[in-house]
Amino acid sequence: MQLETANIISDEFIFENDKCWLTKTLGNSHIQVSSSDGSMNIEVQQTLSLNRSNQSIPDDARLLQLPEDPNQWENLSTDWVYPKAPPQPLKNTEAFITALKSMDWLEGDRKTLLQFLYDNDQYLML
Repeated sequence: MQLETANIISDEFIFENDKCWLTKTLGNSHIQVSSSDGSMNIEVQQTLSLNRSNQSIPDDARLLQLPEDPNQWENLSTDWVYPKAPPQPLKNTEAFITALKSMDWLEGDRKTLLQFLYDNDQYLML
């Protein structure tokens, strides 16, 4: 489907900021576009309201540890930026073995199994 040029009916945003950063954004947008052959007409109306949280940024926020100059940033792994949550193991080896035996290995969800093994990796070394 080929689209014609979009018709921007309205597109207004107000940005408020303090000395450091953006504090608030309010706005709305109304856009209309049609297919070249006239078989489809798309109209989008949206309102945006963004307010900065008053919670302070945690001191251990990983991205704050980077140099201010982005040119000095090394390639970052996803695991470094978004570290996994600490494991939540079962209370003991017996509970782990019971849970492991009750799992349906053929029908089970791979993601669930990997999370289970991650949470209980301490029992895998026994």
